[in-house]
Amino acid sequence: MILVTGATGRAGSQVVRALQERGCEVRAVVRVPVRARELLGENVELAVRCVLSGPDAITDEQIAAALSVAAADRVEFIPISDAEAREALIGPGLPGFLAEQFVATLAQARAGAAAQVTPSAEALTGTPPRHFADFAREHARAFSNSELAA
Repeated sequence: MILVTGATGRAGSQVVRALQERGCEVRAVVRVPVRARELLGENVELAVRCVLSGPDAITDEQIAAALSVAAADRVEFIPISDAEAREALIGPGLPGFLAEQFVATLAQARAGAAAQVTPSAEALTGTPPRHFADFAREHARAFSNSELAA
C-alpha cells in the first residue's frame, strides 16, 4: 500500500494514476472525499485528512533535549519570529513560496499542533508511531557536529 498526500492536486492525481497503472494499491489522504472519489475513481482507498502525531505530545524543548542526547552535544531551542525564520530561509536562497510553507508550519507548532496525540499515523500506516527520542538515536549521526562538519 502506498500513501499519497495531496492526491487530488495536479501532481498528486497524476502520481495516483501512475501508481495504479503499475498495479500498486494506493491510499489517498484527502480533504473532500466526494470530490476525491470523482477525481480518483473507485480503486483508491481514501483517508480523510488527519493530524499525524507521534505516540506522545512533545515540546520544542523536549525535541532539543532528545537531540542533545542523541548527538552527545548541546542542542537548544531558540524561538524566533516569523520574519526571522523567513529571512533565515530566503537569505541562503530558498524560494519564497517554500519559506512561507515552513513559516506556516512553525505557526501551527506555536499554536499547539505538536500537543495533539492522534491514532492517525497507525491507522494510515498500520505501524505504531515512533517516539522522537528513538528516531533521534537511530539517526544520531545526522544530528552531530562531526557529521555536519564532514
